[in-house]
Amino acid sequence: MKRIFKSARAVLVASAFFMAAESAFSQSNSDFMF
Repeated sequence: MKRIFKSARAVLVASAFFMAAESAFSQSNSDFMF
């Protein structure tokens, strides 16, 4: 049970990191375009 919770938390952290990186990437892209 603990292992499942650990992996779920890892997925949450990874998705949060991916979303932050994606938003930063799109922001820099829009800055570059305009």
